[in-house]
Amino acid sequence: MSGTTITMRGLAGSVPELRMSAKQNAWTSFRLASTPSRRNADGAWEDLPTMWVTVTVFKRLAEHVAATVRKGMPLTVVGSLSQDEWIGADGVPRSGLAIEARSVALDLQGPGTFVWSRGDQPSQAGESAHTAAGPAPQDYGTDPGPVTDQVDEAAGQGVATNVSHLVTAGEEPPF
Repeated sequence: MSGTTITMRGLAGSVPELRMSAKQNAWTSFRLASTPSRRNADGAWEDLPTMWVTVTVFKRLAEHVAATVRKGMPLTVVGSLSQDEWIGADGVPRSGLAIEARSVALDLQGPGTFVWSRGDQPSQAGESAHTAAGPAPQDYGTDPGPVTDQVDEAAGQGVATNVSHLVTAGEEPPF
């Protein structure tokens, strides 16, 4: 990966789908929307036009992104910026910004909260994949409710109050 390195914060604008290349390498892509704001002449904040980019990730990171990222999640993406060009279905030349990401992380500056569970330690709900628990995908930005060590069997959700087992020296982070 080469080119201009960029760090971009925004909201996932689509759901990533895990795909396999002809050589059986995992990859996925999703859209990221970033709406910058600034103070106008009156001192009030105003939104500028939303910038959309296509984020593509490969290999293990692609598997993690596909298992974790949901539409509407606040993300921070680091990668190589490029301008893609193609011919649309209507025959018209198109172009757009793209990032080949080397890092995709949940942006905890946003209003939502997330819980990380390790893939090799099944959660109380019996799941074994990396998951981001918290508000339902359509409700990012709402309060997920009180922290509990009980599992709501109907909703399939629960959050352990003791997370000390997640902090272990020398292990690689999940992203």
